Amino acid sequence: MNDGIKCGHCGDRHASIEEVKACSVRVAVKVEAPLATERQVAYLNDLLVKRVQPDWSTVNGSADAIDPESMTKVEASEAIKVMLAQPVKVNVTEIPDTVPDGRYAYLHEELGKILFYRVVTRRDGNRIVQKVLGAPGDFRYVGISPTEKAHAIKAIAADPGFASQMFGIKVGACGVCGSPLTDPESIARGIGPICAKKYDW
Repeated sequence: MNDGIKCGHCGDRHASIEEVKACSVRVAVKVEAPLATERQVAYLNDLLVKRVQPDWSTVNGSADAIDPESMTKVEASEAIKVMLAQPVKVNVTEIPDTVPDGRYAYLHEELGKILFYRVVTRRDGNRIVQKVLGAPGDFRYVGISPTEKAHAIKAIAADPGFASQMFGIKVGACGVCGSPLTDPESIARGIGPICAKKYDW
């Protein structure tokens, strides 16, 4: 026969009523809101990397960055909703999939001139942005700084089709493949007929 009082909270036996009461307090303290799931934490961490973070002081009253692993399921769910409404970051080391390989141009308002670029995938699979210099048949492609790259990607990604057509119209070469444009329709569009069908620009 076991000594002690069987506890209805933990299932064990305690030596006194006081210990049973103390156990009930410990169990009550442990009953808290469930923490965020691993899936929630992973998804939220990914959003925090890829999207612009809001001013959390206006969201949850805290000026500090959020910690997904310490959040409850409800808090994580709310934070995910907030982050999904935030704009995507322009990562200086990545080029969005919405910007295919090709030639692009855009008006740099601060400099007051049009700049020309090429986006290309190298043999190792890395995608890079280069500045285009020269004329059709004698193009030169040069590297650019991370800051210039970020600025160019942001401008091009806003409307890749328009930026590609601008290249072709201003340079007289296809905004996708860089080949010289000859027929009037292609010249007016800034993109050759084959490339136009490929991207529907």
